[in-house]
Amino acid sequence: MLKKYIIVTGSSGCIGTGISNVFKSNGYSVLGIDISPPSHDFCDHFLIFDFYRLVNSSRSSKIFFDKINKHIEGHILSGIVHCAGFQELDSQSLEDIESFLKHQCINSASSFLMYRLFFDKLSKFNGQFINIGSIHSALTKDGFASYAASKSSLRSLTKSFSIENKGAFRIFSIEPAAIDTPMLRAGFLNEEKFNLLKNYHPVGDIGKPLELAKFLYLLFTSDSLFLHGSIIDFSGGISGKLHDPD
Repeated sequence: MLKKYIIVTGSSGCIGTGISNVFKSNGYSVLGIDISPPSHDFCDHFLIFDFYRLVNSSRSSKIFFDKINKHIEGHILSGIVHCAGFQELDSQSLEDIESFLKHQCINSASSFLMYRLFFDKLSKFNGQFINIGSIHSALTKDGFASYAASKSSLRSLTKSFSIENKGAFRIFSIEPAAIDTPMLRAGFLNEEKFNLLKNYHPVGDIGKPLELAKFLYLLFTSDSLFLHGSIIDFSGGISGKLHDPD
């Protein structure tokens, strides 16, 4: 029996866990990829790989492709959800160059790699390629130059690939604002500041990983061809909010 596979990168993180959960619950076989093992059982198969090293080694990329192919060969590759990510604040010194390159490798070049490696399979099965971007691609703040640049690059890749592939399969990107993850909470010293962030959003809250996953699945199951090349805002209204000094 043919299985419908979804490849989820960053599958051990909060957002990746939510996405894996939703697809698994809807009958898909999930192949997860991350730098560390998951704490959930939503992946039918899981592979440990470091995109920082993968994108810099054609030999490693071939091994990576072959290992994935062993699991999905003879089945249907329905889609790739690329949410592998890296975020580190800039130190505002020359040493940021190393961090800048790491951001580009993990947040942008990894998407380029996945797209190129699995182009033929996605085309064959009329699959979909979904990038998880960030509001930082267009709106950012102090200390996020490296991260913001990598997400801007990811946005540009989504648009460029949508033109390049001439509709062979759908590609689009979702750009969330604040999502309730350990990484986000680590940036706030106490619950009071975290609540201030919630209330600053027009919707009065921040996004939840499972909420984002369900929204992504809704788009995935849509038959709209005009999703192709779209950059979709998922920000609770904050992307339209102008901050004036008190």
